Amino acid sequence: MTPSNSTTKLIKSLQIKKHRLLNQLFLVEGTKSVLELCKSDFKVKYILGTTNWLEQHANYINKEVTDVFECTQQMLHKISGLKTSGEELAVAHQRLI
Repeated sequence: MTPSNSTTKLIKSLQIKKHRLLNQLFLVEGTKSVLELCKSDFKVKYILGTTNWLEQHANYINKEVTDVFECTQQMLHKISGLKTSGEELAVAHQRLI
């Protein structure tokens, strides 16, 4: 399943602090960071990854994740805030203080 336009806009907006605070979500990019997030007690809302990445790391993905999306490398590059995007990214809920 691929993400909708509203989902991609939300994810792109999380690169700005105001939107992270407003939506109480944060963005995580990179294999090691996404896998650490999956192991943590944060509630993960979305995981986006290439088909290959999702197949390789299926056993790490928590069943409580709201949505898992398969994306092309080009789509991830568009959404990512990094110059050299990886094969994955995740969105998680912030903890309330």
